[in-house]
Amino acid sequence: MEKIGDSIKKAVLKFFMLDIPSFKKLVIKKEVIEDMMQFAKIKHPQEFIAIIDGKVKDNILTIDSIYYQSFVSSENSAVMNTFFPPATRGVGSVHSHPSSNTRPSRADLQFFGKRGIVHLIIGYPYEENSIAAYDLDGNRIDFEIR
Repeated sequence: MEKIGDSIKKAVLKFFMLDIPSFKKLVIKKEVIEDMMQFAKIKHPQEFIAIIDGKVKDNILTIDSIYYQSFVSSENSAVMNTFFPPATRGVGSVHSHPSSNTRPSRADLQFFGKRGIVHLIIGYPYEENSIAAYDLDGNRIDFEIR
């Protein structure tokens, strides 16, 4: 039987992403992709940044939500508070690059390491084939859209 202290410890580890979930496959819901593309086009030529959320089940991480919170952006960067409220904790982030370059910058890599396990970059012209996914270390991850 699990002690109350053990369940509190698990909750704290999960909240602060200290129990990084593992997965073998990444799936992004079509609706999330469509929202990303639309918002990137609206914000162009400035960048945007948002939180993505999902769950791991049977070694598959499915990104099923996108949450926008206030951010400051320009043509070269987008910055938001890295504290994700518990209701929108997120498994990572998505941001746009007004160029077609979807490789993470040094600043992107620093942000990736702060929070989350998956980070998406969508480059101009903001279509499905201009999206790249990365892990928290900046390694490219293949993904499927469903």
